[in-house]
Amino acid sequence: PALVGLSPASAPALGGTLITLNGANFSVGDNGANQATVRLCDDFAADQGCAVADPAQTTINPEGSEISFLSPARAPGTVDVAVVNSDGQAAVLVQAFVYTPPPTVTGVSPESASTLGGTMLTVSGTAFQPGIEVTVGGAPCTDVVIASAESLNCTSPAGDPGPQDVEVMNPDGGSDTLSGTITYLAPPF
Repeated sequence: PALVGLSPASAPALGGTLITLNGANFSVGDNGANQATVRLCDDFAADQGCAVADPAQTTINPEGSEISFLSPARAPGTVDVAVVNSDGQAAVLVQAFVYTPPPTVTGVSPESASTLGGTMLTVSGTAFQPGIEVTVGGAPCTDVVIASAESLNCTSPAGDPGPQDVEVMNPDGGSDTLSGTITYLAPPF
């Protein structure tokens, strides 16, 4: 087999992201059945730290030039991507895929905001990526600006009085929620 590319080149370490590999000569049986295995390894050549994509969730096009699979869960880091045909021949993209850590939310300030919205919030946490989305009580924050991978600012949406959850979701699908971290108060407060 031959591997020439993959998309996307990164996904959350939680697994479950649809990945597409492009290349040639991937094993396809006479009945169209998948006869190749996808392995994601710390070091494929040394057979170290390998996770195997679920064969039941892996498909190969009839031409044997494209494989789609769901990424298995792994620790964050960069890995080799390999396709191993049923005859044992393999193709490898060395250190070609990045498992990203999911974001975390560790705090929000201020601890209270108006039910009318419009309060500038600072959300603390880890692994914030450009394009991150933030919701408070299920409604999207606006004007999201990442100050660093550990801090972002946004303008709170309107919401009901009481404790609200704050959720962050990176563009790669990784997310985290801090429950009841901010309390919405009816004005004046």
